[in-house]
Amino acid sequence: MAKKTTKTIHYLRAQQNHSLFDLEVALRRVLSAAPTVQDTQIEQYNQLTQIMHRTLDPKDVKGNSIGGLLIHIGSGTKDEHIRTMSNRPVQQDDHGGTQAPPSGYSFLRKEAFLYIVGHHVIFCGHGFLSASTVASYLSLLSNKLRENNPDIVQFNIEFKAVGNCDKLSLIQQHGVKSILLDASAYQLSRNRRIRI
Repeated sequence: MAKKTTKTIHYLRAQQNHSLFDLEVALRRVLSAAPTVQDTQIEQYNQLTQIMHRTLDPKDVKGNSIGGLLIHIGSGTKDEHIRTMSNRPVQQDDHGGTQAPPSGYSFLRKEAFLYIVGHHVIFCGHGFLSASTVASYLSLLSNKLRENNPDIVQFNIEFKAVGNCDKLSLIQQHGVKSILLDASAYQLSRNRRIRI
């Protein structure tokens, strides 16, 4: 197992119909109607997604409440076998094998960790569980639970990235020669002014 890994943490905002959406309040209602992990489970195309852990009153290291809520979402394919390989193959080819999950379990293939305060979302995904997939899952969950509980707000949210304020202030202050946009990063270059 790796001793060190690097993960990207994203600062996002929850939006619905191009307006900020208080996801914290909506999720608190959803979670009160879904007291168990199984209540949060959504199955699509044999893919199971569920809220594995929830902390409704997160605290700092001193035990003080920090507000917001923490959720850990997991996803896996129902009854999926995982391919294996030999650790010390002596033959020319390694055809590997497959390993089934224990009965009643699925292998955890994707995860996301979210800290939510109002419409603000700190997001860290693992195994290609993207922010858009999580937004879709949370929307599906609210719609599913609303069928039996009219107090739940039905929502269809999306997460929008918040710009890097340091880079945005550089752009506003100095202008830009070029910007190369990537999925979640900005590369900035500008003409250098030499002062004598």
